[in-house]
Amino acid sequence: MSRPTFVLLHDVWHSPRCWSRLIPELANAGYAAVAAGLPSTGSTPATPNRDKDIEDIGRTVSELVVE
Repeated sequence: MSRPTFVLLHDVWHSPRCWSRLIPELANAGYAAVAAGLPSTGSTPATPNRDKDIEDIGRTVSELVVE
């Protein structure tokens, strides 16, 4: 059985860079990780909803499932 791949999501105040220390640690333990970027982060003007974020997260997960 293969090991899971972690999909790491940041909150509204961060970017995928917040995972830069964790991803190598997971790799050292034998796990893959993907830090998905969320389009709403830092957008000006503010994003009215999270629909684009949800689409991007779904695409990221779908690509992993296909592999």
